[in-house]
Amino acid sequence: MNGARWLCLLLSTATASSAGGGAARLFFSRTFPGSAPAYFEVRVEKTGDAEYREAPDEELPLKFKLSEEEAAAVFALAEKLDYFRHPLESPAKVAFMGTKLLRYESGDGQSEVKSEVKFNYSEDCGGARRCSTGSSRMAESAELRIDLERAAKYDHLGVMHALETLDAAMEGHRVVGAGQFLPMLDRITNTRNLHARGKDAGGGSGGSDFAIPRSRGAHLRFPISHAPARQRNRVFSRKERDHGKSRLVAMPCRGEHPRQA
Repeated sequence: MNGARWLCLLLSTATASSAGGGAARLFFSRTFPGSAPAYFEVRVEKTGDAEYREAPDEELPLKFKLSEEEAAAVFALAEKLDYFRHPLESPAKVAFMGTKLLRYESGDGQSEVKSEVKFNYSEDCGGARRCSTGSSRMAESAELRIDLERAAKYDHLGVMHALETLDAAMEGHRVVGAGQFLPMLDRITNTRNLHARGKDAGGGSGGSDFAIPRSRGAHLRFPISHAPARQRNRVFSRKERDHGKSRLVAMPCRGEHPRQA
């Protein structure tokens, strides 16, 4: 009797290890020729460390980190989908919306566990579509950071547009891993050349402050007189309405709205 009990315990432990043991990782990708980008992938470690690529063989991915809450939420979605062991494709005839690939990996290098699923459109609003939406938000956040860094380095007059786009994404609760933007926002506010260019474009001095959003409701500020003239009467960003609440935990299932073929 004791032997059977120990056997059951060992089997249950092995089952749990196959799902969550070792170095757990999630992989999301979307392939959609003709879109921009035509391909992207996001890899997320259970620690929250993440990488974004726009080509499978890209050697220098954009690295960022999800908050503990965000990482827990996305892994909870994977668990809800039984770590992608079952088909998710809908039998409905809908337009092509890009091939999504969801993959779970776990292991220590000696024994690996992998499970993955591909689909174009899924009717599983509570799991597959939320998972797809979450990966798209991670990709969008990475793209926003790329655009902001590119503008700050090569197109100082385009920084305001990049910041406006980031602001709109924050207001729409589409930004995850918000901490990845802080170094660049600090750099922008401390760049004298940027201030000088903005001052030349706007002219004058004094005035109210022009706010740059930071995560969890904090702000960086520089004089609004340093902004282009068209921005003077606009306060760039308000505090995030959820005060830093995870974008993944309470993610609404906006899903996709397929057109019938």
